[in-house]
Amino acid sequence: EDARYDVSYEENEKNIWLGNSVCITPLGGDTYSYDSTVLKRLNKEFVHTLSQISENRFLLCTDKNIYQYDRKKANPKPYHAFVRKIMLNTDSVLFDGDYFDSQGLVALKQPKILKYVLPYENNSLAFTYAAAFFEAEEQMEYIYKLKGYKNKWSKWTEITEKEYTNLYEGNYIFMVQARNVYGDKSEIGTFEFIILPPLYRTWWAYTAYILALVLLIWAIVKFNARRLIKDKITLEG
Repeated sequence: EDARYDVSYEENEKNIWLGNSVCITPLGGDTYSYDSTVLKRLNKEFVHTLSQISENRFLLCTDKNIYQYDRKKANPKPYHAFVRKIMLNTDSVLFDGDYFDSQGLVALKQPKILKYVLPYENNSLAFTYAAAFFEAEEQMEYIYKLKGYKNKWSKWTEITEKEYTNLYEGNYIFMVQARNVYGDKSEIGTFEFIILPPLYRTWWAYTAYILALVLLIWAIVKFNARRLIKDKITLEG
């Protein structure tokens, strides 16, 4: 809907190019394939001249620049979203963006041995994330969620930071996915961590509470039993 069709070009009866953002491919009969992402990185620049200089290369002149488009290089390739940095309580770095495997080599995914276990006082975290895709980076969008807190993905946003405060104890997985200017989605980046309960909510604290309650009940029963015996002796005397 943002396209302005200042120029059209028919490519050897194969594709029809309209303006700066639409390529229509006949599929036979009255059926066509409509692709509005091919030149989306032009970011609303208006194409005034479009010419084919080889089978897969095109020259485009806009009101601001001259571009060369190579169809062979336009096929989507997989790329990754990842967590770049994690801050604890806004003042200390928990993670600076690099994973290493058991051999000391850089890894794309978090090894299981590097699952972070945090004390309850460190239950506020700020995530900074990015994607390994370097075309039109300013148009990259992201979605994220924190599994164990909210299992619903966020809306797409260009913001590259998300903060969570006062998280309850439990197991969490922060997940982030990117979408580039062509609409291609990245592999999902993850970061797993555990927040321990405060001392008063640990299993041994609950065990202590139960033992204390049992001792209290025992003491009350013992006290009442002695009082009843004493009252009986008084009445008999």
